[in-house]
Amino acid sequence: MYSVIESAFKLQISTRAVQKRCKRDDVRKKDNKYLITDELIEKWMFELKSNEPQTNQTNEPTLEVRRNNQLDIEIESLKERILELEAELKQYEIGENERIEVFSNENYKIFEQRLKDWHNVQKETEYKQKLFNAESKSLNEIIEHYKNQFEYQKEQSTRILDIHERLIEAVNTQNKITLQRNFIEAKNKGFDKE
Repeated sequence: MYSVIESAFKLQISTRAVQKRCKRDDVRKKDNKYLITDELIEKWMFELKSNEPQTNQTNEPTLEVRRNNQLDIEIESLKERILELEAELKQYEIGENERIEVFSNENYKIFEQRLKDWHNVQKETEYKQKLFNAESKSLNEIIEHYKNQFEYQKEQSTRILDIHERLIEAVNTQNKITLQRNFIEAKNKGFDKE
């Protein structure tokens, strides 16, 4: 299989002429490039030879004309190659915030491994942050629980203290009443005179 440029060089005609022949003969394309076979080259070469005018001139000017044709063909093929390369280069246009880096295969493997390592470290960091937040939250909950327990115990102690004070007052009042009764009974029975 030959490209248009290779075919033009072999046939010593312009690439445009080769493209016209490809179109005329319905040559198959792959990746937008004609697939030119040896049979087509032979057919076109035969056509070109049969269309050449027969002259009695010497070979020297014909050789010079052929050399000029070859140079024209090469120039045209180089122009087409430049256009192809420019089109290919447009695929790699980069913006202001972008850049293209070139790596050797060895350096790329190292870069790829470090990128994976960074990704793993990032995940581990996120996990540890979540764990820390959960522990911090549970620690705050424990602190809040103990504060609540402290307040509850304080209230309970205050209530028990109040109950004890009332109980002591009640016992004191009962004792006073009992003492007064005993005194009154003792007085009534005449024990107070002794």
